[in-house]
Formats: sequence, C-alpha cells, structure tokens
Amino acid sequence: GWSSMSKKGLVQWIGSAIARGKEFISEPSREESDVANERISSLRAKFDHYDKDGRGILAREECMLLLRDLFLTSSDELPTEERVNQALRSLSMSIGFREDDPGWELHFNDLCSWYLEGPKLSDSPRARQEDEDKPKPQQPNSPAAVSSQSEKLDSEISSQSSSPIHRTPEAPTERDSNQKTSSSPPPKRSSTGLSKRQEEDVDLIPAIQDIRNTLIDCNNYIKEWEVSIDEQIQRQLELLKVKEAEAKAADDP
Repeated sequence: GWSSMSKKGLVQWIGSAIARGKEFISEPSREESDVANERISSLRAKFDHYDKDGRGILAREECMLLLRDLFLTSSDELPTEERVNQALRSLSMSIGFREDDPGWELHFNDLCSWYLEGPKLSDSPRARQEDEDKPKPQQPNSPAAVSSQSEKLDSEISSQSSSPIHRTPEAPTERDSNQKTSSSPPPKRSSTGLSKRQEEDVDLIPAIQDIRNTLIDCNNYIKEWEVSIDEQIQRQLELLKVKEAEAKAADDP
C-alpha cells in the first residue's frame, strides 16, 4: 500500500465510495442500520489503511456522512446539493489546495462548477498555468474564506440536527495541524515540460468528472424516489377519501 495517500488515491477512493453509494440507492430497498454501519466501518478502515498521515480526515468524514445517509433506510437526511458541495469542498482542501500551494490547479470553485455545469475547456490546468504569472486579486472565495465557510457550515449542520450521523470528525486539532504541515515537495520538471505534479493533476480530471456525474446521478435518483413516495401517499389519501365516502353512504339510509 501507499505510505501516505496521494491526491490521486484520495480522489479515486472517494469516487469509488460514492459509486458504491449509488449502487445501494439504486436497490429496491436501502439497508438496515447495522448492515449500513458495517459497510461504513469497512470503508473507513480501508481509507485509514492508505491515509496513514491523516491528511484526508476531513474529506473522509464528509463523504462518510454523505454515504451513510445513502445507505440507511431509516435516514431522512438524503444528500442535498449543499451537502454534496460541502463534501467536494472538503475534498479540494484535503488534496492540498492551500494559499501557500499554487501548484494545485483544481481550485474549489472549479470543483463546484464541474459539479454544477460540467468542465469548461478553458479551465484546463495547462490554460490556467499560462495565467499563473499574472497577479491575482484576493478573491472572497480564497481557501481561507472557504475553510471558515466550511467550519461554519459544519456547525450549522451539527446544530440543526441532534442525529448522531452529524457528529464532528474526531480529533479536529490533529486534522488541522496535519493540513497545515503536510506540504508537498516542489514539482520537478519532466522531459515533456509539464511538472510531475501537473501531470498528476491532469490525470485527476477524469476521476473528478466521474465523481461529479455519479453525484448528479445520486441526486436525480433521490429526487425521483421522493416524487414516487409523494405520489404513493397522494394515492393512499385519495383511496382513503373514497372509502370514507363509501362508508358514510352505507351508514346513511
């Protein structure tokens, strides 16, 4: 196994975990709590086996919350676009996008726009690399701002629900220090002129597109599922009204 989880490994792990979630929600009935908890435990163990430095803890916990809601029959907390964006935000921060690390090309906003609109050709890492020399104004959505938004959203989610699935990830101080200290070595130029790091980022694009498509599929399925449940309830109410009317007619001579 890897000594610590690479960015590519982290993206692929989350992509495959979410794909498993999609399989589960496509089944006729979702799982009972104990089976779902077992699956979650094995996913978490698998993640920890690769992520020995704990760099991906935040993304891991966000995705666990998302997946747990997909697996549980008893959960009414199905993933919303906001929850999915929160998981993607955590993913982008865990795979190393920080203000002091300009080599990481897949900015949080790109991840969000990929999720919402699909990739734009002009947003390729190579195109952005050419703009790298131009000075950039401080954006309101800088990683620091995103980070505080993420923490705010975390606390809002926690306060909104007393359900145990919305617990905060364990050892936040350890997580924070790991995120600050885990800096990557400077990229080495390869013979192609692209740094190894840029090549890895280019490799990630299909994986992240795949995650985006899978999440959209999940959301579409959930919307259909909710509509069909509403329709069933409506039909039951109509039948009930008919039965009540029949009973009343039978009672009245």
